[in-house]
Amino acid sequence: MKSLLDIVVDYSIKNRNDVFKAYMDGRGWSDSTINEWGLGIFPESGILSLIAMIKDNKLDAFDLEKKYICKKIGFKYKSFLFGRIIFPIYDPHGRIVAISGRVLDDSKPKYFNTAFAKGKFLFGLNLTKKHIVEKRRALVYEGFADVISSFQHGIKNTTCCMGTALTEDHYILLSRYAEEIVLFFDNDKAGMEALKRFNEKKLDETKKDTKIYRCFLKEEKDVDEFLQKKGPEEFDKYVNDCIADDEMQEKLKNT
Repeated sequence: MKSLLDIVVDYSIKNRNDVFKAYMDGRGWSDSTINEWGLGIFPESGILSLIAMIKDNKLDAFDLEKKYICKKIGFKYKSFLFGRIIFPIYDPHGRIVAISGRVLDDSKPKYFNTAFAKGKFLFGLNLTKKHIVEKRRALVYEGFADVISSFQHGIKNTTCCMGTALTEDHYILLSRYAEEIVLFFDNDKAGMEALKRFNEKKLDETKKDTKIYRCFLKEEKDVDEFLQKKGPEEFDKYVNDCIADDEMQEKLKNT
């Protein structure tokens, strides 16, 4: 039986439009990538068709408010998801736990998530965990786009946090699959702040044998840009060089 969130994702996929296609083309994501990750768009009109889909599946449309998807005000529905690109968020076993919507302009908030425990889940593990197990290494990025672009480029042992630094629960979860965790921080103010936030947490790495490494991009603003400019082979080399550079690791650890 489908959950309410499953139906919302189906609805967003059904409503892919020219605006959605333009965004995907700008990202350089192929149709197979778009379909594999279940991406869609939440249209600014037509909410009644979503309600009909929910009722057809014997679910209660009032749960849209409980999940922070829509709110009925008078005779109209309002939602932070209207006009946003939809990214489904799954647990490692492929069960949907939340939805994240990204704006297509510079308005805030950039992302709006339905309610879930951010400190317990990591994006994309339902698709990437087997590759993490194969490589015994997890590459942890800052954003959804980095994970999806990396996956399309053939670097599939990846994931990302969602609005938090790596937590103890994240660390324990990844330790089931990996012997090494490589944290990537973007080359901008937000990336440096994320690095500082993580270092302040001081995870107890003695609880597991999994080692944590830090990788700060020097030139490109993020992993997506690195892969677009230099490709996966150069990226692999950069990752290995970061891990092998003891001096840089110590410096980043004490930032």
